[in-house]
Amino acid sequence: MARPRFATARELIGAFPFARHDLEAKPTEQPPVEFIRSLAASGAYRDAVSCCAYLLPRREAVWWACQCVRASGKTLLPEETAALDAAEAWVRTPEEDHRQAALSFGADEPTDSAAIWACRAAAFSGGIVSDTPKGPVRAQPEATARAARAAVLIAATTVESGE
Repeated sequence: MARPRFATARELIGAFPFARHDLEAKPTEQPPVEFIRSLAASGAYRDAVSCCAYLLPRREAVWWACQCVRASGKTLLPEETAALDAAEAWVRTPEEDHRQAALSFGADEPTDSAAIWACRAAAFSGGIVSDTPKGPVRAQPEATARAARAAVLIAATTVESGE
């Protein structure tokens, strides 16, 4: 069995500069999965989702986001379907050409689309995300987690009722 990447929730959140802004709860010395379970048990679902997004390796975080978008039942626009397909292609084969394809879907425009955020999670998984006059901008370590978190939270608000 692989050794966990982080021994405590405090260590997990401390590893990512922006993670503390995504949590209302204070991270504890609990193992991360135990901390996530306690958050969910107390109804702090947003915090639990945030911690999951940071805990998962990038590929798994993107896969999780894609699965949540698909499971929401929301009818996707054609560009959302294409973006989600691009993200899933990167999950299947996490290579630069698939990341670049994902990067072409709305990387610069604001969006409330869970599918586009899932695609951004793949696009921001590493490498250069944009070129500026000052030089290339590399993906930040927490960029995939933040985009996956957004996708999951948006998808949760669009779940189709079975009623």
